[in-house]
Amino acid sequence: MKRCIFLSLSILILTVIPYHALGSEPCEFNIIGTWRVVGDDNKVPAYVSFASDGAVAVRGSAGVERRVIAEGSYKLDAPKSPKKIAFAITKTGAFLRATEQSMTINVINDASFESAGIGAGTLRWTRVELIRHFLVFAGREGNSLIGGPAFAMLIKKDGGQTTVEAEGLYFVQEHRQFGAIPKPLYEEFMKERNSKTDVMLRIEITQSEFDRSLVILRDWRRRAEERTLPYPPAQPRGLYVDTSVLLKQIAENLNQCVQRIKLYDLNWRSDDEVAVNYNARQVPFQYLKRLRELNEERHVRDQEFMAQTVSLDPAGR
Repeated sequence: MKRCIFLSLSILILTVIPYHALGSEPCEFNIIGTWRVVGDDNKVPAYVSFASDGAVAVRGSAGVERRVIAEGSYKLDAPKSPKKIAFAITKTGAFLRATEQSMTINVINDASFESAGIGAGTLRWTRVELIRHFLVFAGREGNSLIGGPAFAMLIKKDGGQTTVEAEGLYFVQEHRQFGAIPKPLYEEFMKERNSKTDVMLRIEITQSEFDRSLVILRDWRRRAEERTLPYPPAQPRGLYVDTSVLLKQIAENLNQCVQRIKLYDLNWRSDDEVAVNYNARQVPFQYLKRLRELNEERHVRDQEFMAQTVSLDPAGR
């Protein structure tokens, strides 16, 4: 009987996940934004801002209000997958020392690339997120009869303004609910929890990773509102399986362009120790617990979470 359950859940995963084509589509590069630049001959970082209208400006620190060291315009040979960037500089400075200058580009991912050119040497570029984005996985063990809440939360921090969207499983007087997480519940996980019965993993992500995750989150919200969730809520396992699939989908989609986190293979087959050893009510919490264990070094602590701007590590750490 249990083997049949594993088989049916594996089929469910195969029918739901491909809708978002996890890892199957090439990742498009977008240079617009601010980048931290260092090189072998440029030990002091410079901050370069690329605008959508073709303008480029170099500053000594991040922020549009800072003094401009160099400025002009830029042009990529292929904006979504560039191999070369050309500059026309009206004010020379930093590594842009000529009025006409070009560099070859080696894109690593949407948060980093390298360039090389005459007079500039090899430069390493890392995207600076002036608007910070976070993905939080949160869960509570609950009790053996009904389990506990489990959800994914997306946070955008723009200066002093913070916006939050959270989706998943929660309870109203011990009745299971799936949808937008109530504010009092998600606020409990805005800070690290010092409890063995709670789990929280907070990852800083890029805007493109945030946007992809938001599409998934809102698609599940639509399914809940339209009562078209993949696994029927009326069934005993229903909302627990829906929640597990949601969390798995967002986690795996995060690695579409670069390995941002280490994954636990929740597949509901006989080699899945979570599905084998725990009932459906416990699977969401146990899955998140393993994600946290696998990504302890990637977890953003409260002090880092409160910082203003960062340069994301190209390796996703």
